[in-house]
Amino acid sequence: MVFKNLWVSLDLQKRVILILFIVIFPVSLILSAVTSRLFIPAFYDELKQLGLAQAQVLQNQIETRKLWARTNPRESVEDVFQRLMYAQPTILRLDLIRLNEKKIPYIFASSLENPETEELPRPGLVTQVEVFQREEDDVPVWQILMPVKWSGELMNLQVMVSLKIVRTLRGGITRVNIFGALASAVLLVLLLNFFLRRAIQNEQDLKRAQASNELLQSQLLELQREWIQIEKLAAMGQLTAQFAHEIGTPLNAMSGHLQLMRHQLPEFLDQRAKIIEGQIQKIEKIVKNFLASTSRSAAEREWVSVHETMDRVIEVLSPTLHRYEIRIEKHYARQDDQIRIAPVELEQVLFNILNNAIDALKGALDSFRVIQIETRTVMDQGVPMFKIVIQDNGPGLYEGIKGKLFHPFVTTKPVGEGNGLGLSICQQILKSHQGNISVSSLTDSVDHARGLGNSLSGVRVEIDLAKNPS
Repeated sequence: MVFKNLWVSLDLQKRVILILFIVIFPVSLILSAVTSRLFIPAFYDELKQLGLAQAQVLQNQIETRKLWARTNPRESVEDVFQRLMYAQPTILRLDLIRLNEKKIPYIFASSLENPETEELPRPGLVTQVEVFQREEDDVPVWQILMPVKWSGELMNLQVMVSLKIVRTLRGGITRVNIFGALASAVLLVLLLNFFLRRAIQNEQDLKRAQASNELLQSQLLELQREWIQIEKLAAMGQLTAQFAHEIGTPLNAMSGHLQLMRHQLPEFLDQRAKIIEGQIQKIEKIVKNFLASTSRSAAEREWVSVHETMDRVIEVLSPTLHRYEIRIEKHYARQDDQIRIAPVELEQVLFNILNNAIDALKGALDSFRVIQIETRTVMDQGVPMFKIVIQDNGPGLYEGIKGKLFHPFVTTKPVGEGNGLGLSICQQILKSHQGNISVSSLTDSVDHARGLGNSLSGVRVEIDLAKNPS
């Protein structure tokens, strides 16, 4: 698991380097072992043959009297031994062994200074060549015993060939293999580094291109959806403009008859008739403003009291508020609440926001249903803005709708109960007045500093309007 996590954390270049070292080092060790198996025995045999050859040369010289016929044969033999060892560093020792009068072997001549203290290889003399391996001062040697005859006397020539050079050679081969493995790995990394960099760069470029392509595709799909919505809005605008022309005449007739009826109604009904007449006038203004906007003329702006407009909207919605037992808590700012805006458009924005809050509270199980309204003046980059905050204690927003609140035709209502144009239209109206709107979902947030006093878990809507837009 640790190796897997380490492998996942490495990039392509580091993975290749790790693979090279993992592969090369075991291979180098195997090659070292194979080399030792194949070549070290050959070196051993080569040194044995060297010792036998030197022993045969000495045997020939003794038997042909080239060494023995001199005045002092012992000195002559030892002198030849010294010269031969100087010429062949691998020869560790040379001895000539004879039998004394009691037929006991002793070292007659030797390359050593005190051969008498040395132990003989065997109690007797050999009659044929014998070769065996032994340790001499912790150094492996070939010990060669060769029979020598002179005037009928049997002697033995002892040659010891050191194998230390083979041990040194084995260590050298191992070190060379390890160094070769390191050098090969470094060389391969250097050679492949350029290609790895190019491959990694190409891979990164491909990933960036894929990410850019996916982003462009998503943007294209979003633009296609927006274009479809724009076409729907354009078609709806044409139909609505035609519809507005058609309903204008009956609205005027209704308003005229209602004015005549007010003179014949009791006082308590006259108040209700006045409200109805105000709503008919509002419809007439909306129709006129809509027709004006479709003909590219801006709605007329005037100085309007936000608090008075809010109270009128609440009065219109009061029957629905009473029916669902929804309480309105108002926390109006003490500052001047006058802003320059088209009154009908401000009423339309406030009506949409409050109506959405009422719809959210209709299905709330909690018997305590409240909509809190707060207003205040703030400064945004030196520009005085009038802020309106409307929040409820309804169920809040679900995740799938949060990013689509201001898209046209997006609604949380069942099919047939809403067209989803409320927030989209509000946003367009506010932007035309240098304003903004934001919607967020509350989670047990308590605003004690502003004196709201209640814990809400519904939706919070913030509206910012320039007091005197340009």
